[in-house]
Amino acid sequence: MRHVTFPIVLAIVVALPTVAPGQTTIVPNSKIAAFTPPSIMRDGFKTVPLDDLELKALIDLRVYDITDNWIGEVSGLIRGASRRPIGAVVDVGGFLGMGERSVAIRLDSLTVLQNIEGDRTRLYLAATDAALDALPEYDS
Repeated sequence: MRHVTFPIVLAIVVALPTVAPGQTTIVPNSKIAAFTPPSIMRDGFKTVPLDDLELKALIDLRVYDITDNWIGEVSGLIRGASRRPIGAVVDVGGFLGMGERSVAIRLDSLTVLQNIEGDRTRLYLAATDAALDALPEYDS
């Protein structure tokens, strides 16, 4: 029995997902994708912790990749068991509003930049189009 247990445990450990920059994984028991948050700076903007924002202010914000390409916008928040928001529903893909689909992204995968005046907020996600296309569609 010992000879069988070790290979099974080893196989499970090797198969556990890891999150590297630009890669994604599905958080166990949910359909919320986790990315490594980008470390990003832009002239005239400062990094703002998510806790400093009123989370409902995230709704309708645009999400950009690390090269400043617009990849989607936040259309909703996902609450965890404690009723605290843990994820964002991001509408991605499509063209002129057609073919767009919703995916779930962990809030801690996003980097928030706000201009010095505090009247413009941008969200950044370290994800490629291929990584976003591979995510399952989010159904609330």
